[in-house]
Amino acid sequence: TKLLSGGYRFDGQEIASFDDQAKAELRQIIRQAKSKDISSYCICGVFSPSCYEQELQAAEVIKSEMNALDAKEYYITLSHQIGGLGLFERENASILNSCLRPLANYTIPAFQYAIQKIGIRCPLYLTQNDGTLMSAEKCMSMPILTFSSGPTNSMIGASLLSSIKNGIVIDIGGTSTDIGFIVNGRPRLRTLNAELAEIRVNFSMPDIISYPLGGGTIIKVRNNDQVSVGPESVGYELDTKAMVFGGDVMTTTDIVIAAGLEKEIGRKSIVISPDIISKSLSHISSIIATGVDRMKTSAEPVPVIICGGGSILVHGDSIEGASKIIRPSHFDVCNAVGAAICCVSGCVETIADLPPSCVDGRNLCDEELARLTSSAVEQCISNGAKPHTVQIAQIEQIPLAYFPGHRHRIQIKAIGELDINRLALTNNETEENRSPVPNAPKSSLPTSNMTSLSMNMVNKVPKFDENGAWLLDAIDIEYIAYGTGILGILDF
Repeated sequence: TKLLSGGYRFDGQEIASFDDQAKAELRQIIRQAKSKDISSYCICGVFSPSCYEQELQAAEVIKSEMNALDAKEYYITLSHQIGGLGLFERENASILNSCLRPLANYTIPAFQYAIQKIGIRCPLYLTQNDGTLMSAEKCMSMPILTFSSGPTNSMIGASLLSSIKNGIVIDIGGTSTDIGFIVNGRPRLRTLNAELAEIRVNFSMPDIISYPLGGGTIIKVRNNDQVSVGPESVGYELDTKAMVFGGDVMTTTDIVIAAGLEKEIGRKSIVISPDIISKSLSHISSIIATGVDRMKTSAEPVPVIICGGGSILVHGDSIEGASKIIRPSHFDVCNAVGAAICCVSGCVETIADLPPSCVDGRNLCDEELARLTSSAVEQCISNGAKPHTVQIAQIEQIPLAYFPGHRHRIQIKAIGELDINRLALTNNETEENRSPVPNAPKSSLPTSNMTSLSMNMVNKVPKFDENGAWLLDAIDIEYIAYGTGILGILDF
């Protein structure tokens, strides 16, 4: 970590200039870092979300110096693009993002390459923490913005499939339960700083509570018949280790099957003590009820939507604090449905002076808010939104104490539908010139030598082993690929 001259005050005035001496110091730092094979650089300036000119200048110095040193691969993270106001938290988020850049620069081009090889002609988008999409190129620059996109996708998908716009979503998977709140069909975001592995950060994160409870969570019984649920889980090995699949580990799925609450899972009948079943189900219900209560902002009951493959753990018609329980159609793929809702966003966060009075008949407060709102809308459109679909999803004005004037912290978010036609690849593009990034790791990725399969579909008979498991062959896998492709484009 190195400190250089620069930074701004809250009103955009310089604390110190990023002068020639500071630039010379930065060049010396870059040369030292290059000699140690350091390729990721993070630039963080005081109040840079309000005024980021010095961060841009520092980035240009790094680029010119790295080019002069003939560096082939390097990464620059600017803190004003990652987090909001709050130097310590923004610095943490930017450092984490900088560490992830090399990994993202390999994995995302690998996804793009795989898409090209199977003949899909479309650009790649990934979901980010607020439930909107970001381009592959942007994700390579800011991978940290995808940290909590999984639960967010489930919440948006659950809202769409249930037609519930405001309520609580419980997403239960194999190892964890994520509980969040949706407002107008979008996940409620944290108003305070989030934490990642006990590191405080301040980029956009959904307000979610996670519990170590899922379909593979292990049930332990002590000598005094005390039952504990989790936090360990068999995870993806559920179909080999759980008792209903012939294993010897008691899981929450075994409890549900033994209680007779679910009948279409597993291939082996099991017997578990009624006392253990009762205590386990009571513990599961207590975890769910506690999460619902923590998510609520009032004592009034709210609708609760259950989704995820592990949602078999929730049975019955009532959860304490819920006005009704909805398990929508396709509840087990809410995550995929939420990701397929193509929305993009534009965000503005800054400190602005919002005087309450008028000057010469002009309302300066309204004018400033209109200017910032227009900036968020323009950013949303530039990210690929259809102009006529853009709406303002969030406007926050937080007065700042002990600041002169009428300073407010302003956060504005605009959301619109992705204009797919604008981004579609043309039919005359070839596979060679369709590579979204020039350094896609083509040489290191395996290619398929499988020839086209042909057969009489009428005579195709599935094969199963002695336990009833389907034995897949190459033709089965090809048919599954076609089927998932068809299901993936259905309009739910």
